[in-house]
Amino acid sequence: MPRIVRIVPAILLALSSHAAIAQDYGDTARVISEVRRGVNDYMTDVRNRTADLERRIAVLGELTDAADTVSPIAMDQSLSRARKKVEEAKHDADRDPALGEPARTVVDVVLHMVTTPPFGMPADQLRAKLFVEISKLEEDVLRQCQAFQSEAQSVESLESTLERIRGSLHATALAGGRASLLTRRRALKSSP
Repeated sequence: MPRIVRIVPAILLALSSHAAIAQDYGDTARVISEVRRGVNDYMTDVRNRTADLERRIAVLGELTDAADTVSPIAMDQSLSRARKKVEEAKHDADRDPALGEPARTVVDVVLHMVTTPPFGMPADQLRAKLFVEISKLEEDVLRQCQAFQSEAQSVESLESTLERIRGSLHATALAGGRASLLTRRRALKSSP
């Protein structure tokens, strides 16, 4: 279950329940501070997950380039180029914090396949096996991208809710200011 599915309802619940408390106790500043803290925690979480997914996407691209490099023409040279690309992917996957599964396993399997390819396997078959292996990481990236898209839609809904709250507060504050101004004008008119 994506984190946003747990976070957005919690923020909305906090907004609604804290609004009632704020009205009862006049502690709006505390409520807003708590909501802001929750939003900041969520932003940190999103930043970390986005960085992780961006690295997975980069590693997927490097592995794809490596597999695409394998060619029956000058097989040894193409495998050497593929190894360099997979080593770059491994370096990126191992950077702190290291990527979790399936990225690390896929990188290790692909590195093993281009370092010690099965004896006598034609380049086109090796290339096909590399892409089958890489597809495991591709599926993981696609699944996470779909979750991010769903999360973005939830955030958009939350944004719309916050905009309505802001609009209501702003309109009510303006109405109160106008009412006060009207009262003062009328008071000045009736003064002797």
